Amino acid sequence: MRRLLSISLIVLCLAALCAHSEEIFCRYQLNGKVYYGQVEGNVIHQLTKAPWDGGKATGKMVALDKVRLLHPSEPKKIIGMSGTYKEAWEGGKTPFKTVRWFMKPSTTAASPGEDIVLPASLDELQV
Repeated sequence: MRRLLSISLIVLCLAALCAHSEEIFCRYQLNGKVYYGQVEGNVIHQLTKAPWDGGKATGKMVALDKVRLLHPSEPKKIIGMSGTYKEAWEGGKTPFKTVRWFMKPSTTAASPGEDIVLPASLDELQV
C-alpha cells in the first residue's frame, strides 16, 4: 500500500478551488452522519447542503480535529486524461496524437488520510 493523499493536499485543493475568495469548504463525517461545512481556522461551520448547491450556515459549529474529513465531493464519475503532460512521454516515449480519456470508478476518490490500495497487476504509476 502507498499513502498518496494527505490532508494537506486536500486543503490545498480546496483552497485552489476557492482561489477567488477566502472561503474554504469541506465535507466531513461526525457521529456517523455526513455534512458540508465552511472552515474558519480550526472550526467548521455546518452548512445545510453542499456550497455549490446553495448551502447556508446552520449556526452549528464543530472543531476541525473532532471530525473525519471526507473527499470534498461525491462524484458519480471520474474522468481522466492520459499522455497530456510532458513527463508522460519523456525518455523516448512517443506522445499520443490525441488525448486519451479514461473512466475511473467513484470509489477511487480517497478521503484525507486514507490509503490508496494499488492493484497487484499495476506495473507503472505516474503521479
